[in-house]
Amino acid sequence: MTIFDFIAQILFKTRSVNAMTADDESNFASFIFNRWCSMYSDKICLLCNRLGKYAKAFDAKRDIITLYTAVLPKVPVKKITYFKRKKTELNDAEADKANNIKLIAAAHEISTREVKEYYNLLNN
Repeated sequence: MTIFDFIAQILFKTRSVNAMTADDESNFASFIFNRWCSMYSDKICLLCNRLGKYAKAFDAKRDIITLYTAVLPKVPVKKITYFKRKKTELNDAEADKANNIKLIAAAHEISTREVKEYYNLLNN
């Protein structure tokens, strides 16, 4: 099972923790589960944050999953959107400058931030 299967099983579908295998339990990460579930709604976010504190007391992942299935309400299926930052398009001059900075950084084995600082020092 992937993390998305766990989310679907705990939040959306019927709840059967007994049908899980040992491999399924080893794939469960409560931090990632809390992070994705907190994007569903404010109510689920609040519950997941509270349960995350109590989940640390359990040693077995099966017990943590049982806690989540017992406390979290069954909600209607909704796509959980994860926002990504959009990449900005560079014009040709900016793209050439960025490419040159990367090449200089790779040649001298320094970071691109340092190359930009040296460039600004030399031009001032």
